[in-house]
Amino acid sequence: MDNQYASLGFNTKMKIVEALDDLAQHTSFERVSILQICERADISRSTFYHHFCDKNAVLQWHASVIYEAGIDQIGRTLNWFEGHLLTTRGTERYKNLYYRAGHSTEYASIKPFYVRHRIDTLKETLTEYQNKPLTPLLEFQICATAAAESAMANRRYAGELVLPTKEFCTYMASIVPRELYNALKDPVHPHDDLPPFFLGGVW
Repeated sequence: MDNQYASLGFNTKMKIVEALDDLAQHTSFERVSILQICERADISRSTFYHHFCDKNAVLQWHASVIYEAGIDQIGRTLNWFEGHLLTTRGTERYKNLYYRAGHSTEYASIKPFYVRHRIDTLKETLTEYQNKPLTPLLEFQICATAAAESAMANRRYAGELVLPTKEFCTYMASIVPRELYNALKDPVHPHDDLPPFFLGGVW
């Protein structure tokens, strides 16, 4: 029953994400209303507010699901390239939504959220998974990496970086400063069950 409820909750949240994505194809993210989202998703306002407090929370939830399986695992179960590849593939379908939402400067909007999330996660991975000290240099490099990743991902969403996914992810890994890269390059519990097509082919 619990799994069924969780699945129903996830499916409802994804309906909301899809509705927001569809609406953002035709209007600015700021102008999309909760009422429009509810009508497009065929849900009540109470259902929306049961899951989310506002439309920024919708994108934060969606991004968190993707990050948890991708970039959050860098240094834990994935290396830099693998983490970026899973995250890039996960956001590709919704790149227009992320691009439009990325222009907002509100505290709860996706761009500041991404930077805060990355900083917190990288610090946690370094200290709690890799058991390494958070030196002033590494702390600086973590903040710089989070800001650079956010900027380059947004350029890809905007269509300014026309690169195959695999190449883009290689470049994303290359912008990480040397000390931080080396500190997290070897996952604590590396995946040994990645599908054979994961690292091959052109994405």
